[in-house]
Amino acid sequence: MAIFSPRVLRLLSTELTNTPLRQIDALFDDHGVHLGPPQPSENDESVRRERMRRYLATLDLESPAGCLKLTAVLSELLQQIVQEDGYAGSTDIGRRDRWFRILREDGFDVDESTGAVRTSQTT
Repeated sequence: MAIFSPRVLRLLSTELTNTPLRQIDALFDDHGVHLGPPQPSENDESVRRERMRRYLATLDLESPAGCLKLTAVLSELLQQIVQEDGYAGSTDIGRRDRWFRILREDGFDVDESTGAVRTSQTT
């Protein structure tokens, strides 16, 4: 079962910082993750990161089903990053590499050509 380290969750949080709320909602909804109750943080007033916390609050990351849902969210985001990086004029070359490195270091299988992310349960 995947372990979602603080580094992976921070990576997700950083990626969602500039994402419109409707896209965050679609990203989680498309993978069967429901919006939970408010999750305010004294140290973080970002509406987008709070939205992410609300979705994560509904997941049981100790269960295979919860892990697979969050892995699917990570996979979709990384696939978008890989696709964006393929366009001429990409401005953040290190972004994709940072995702690859952190996910691999935390035990995920990452396909560099597609951006697909898998845990040991999905391989």
